[in-house]
Amino acid sequence: MAKDNANEKGNDAMISGKNLTTDDGVNKNVLIGCVTFKGHMFVLDEFLAALRQQTYQGFDLVIVDNSETEDYADTLRSKGLTVIRDVPGTKSRIQRITSGREKTREMFLSGKWQYLFFVDSDIIIPPDALERLLSHEADIISGVCLCRINLGGKMEIHPALYDFAGKGQGRLMDIEEVAGDELQEIDVCGFGCCLVKRIVVERVPLRYYEKSAAGEDVAFNVDAHKFGFRTFVDKSVKCRHVTPTEILEVPKGISPTYDEVGQYSYTFTVR
Repeated sequence: MAKDNANEKGNDAMISGKNLTTDDGVNKNVLIGCVTFKGHMFVLDEFLAALRQQTYQGFDLVIVDNSETEDYADTLRSKGLTVIRDVPGTKSRIQRITSGREKTREMFLSGKWQYLFFVDSDIIIPPDALERLLSHEADIISGVCLCRINLGGKMEIHPALYDFAGKGQGRLMDIEEVAGDELQEIDVCGFGCCLVKRIVVERVPLRYYEKSAAGEDVAFNVDAHKFGFRTFVDKSVKCRHVTPTEILEVPKGISPTYDEVGQYSYTFTVR
């Protein structure tokens, strides 16, 4: 069992579920992996509530904490959560995240789960997110998560998704492209809300991607494509990105409008 294997490796706590099935007999075939730190404590309760509200409950949860001190891990454990400590040391932010993802991958491979579901600790997924993503049986599939990206010195809001641009290039998608609910094959997705099949996790390691500030998620998609795996986005799975100052989400029922410089503009909730 994954719990025993992990304990042998000296991890702090193991699988959050007591059994490999839920109370109603549903197989727990998904491991949700979350890399976090103390700075996301403000959204912890909302994050956990979103997981409890999932229409598909056949999952276990492991949290990798890379905070500088031990106290946040203690807070997580006090809530009955499975926690692995990943002491940051001198690593950069992207290197810390990559290290945490790799520890999640190691945990996943030690068990019998069939899907690894990466969810960032500041991303609030809709109640049917996991059910919808599983229904496609895709190699790699993402929901829609918005983020602020520095483009030429200007901070812009985009989904963490890249479409094909030809000649081995990817094109950062715009918000209006994810307004619908359709399934679309894409080039690269972020790991904010990303479900990955076991065969992909087995074949594709996680690595720090020096060529991109975006990090390990770009490298993972690029490497997976070399094995013939494909990446998709289910645009009906629209997530909320909660920051200390604002909440980023695709506006519901609102068409994008142009501002005075010809850029799409949107209204977002300010915290």
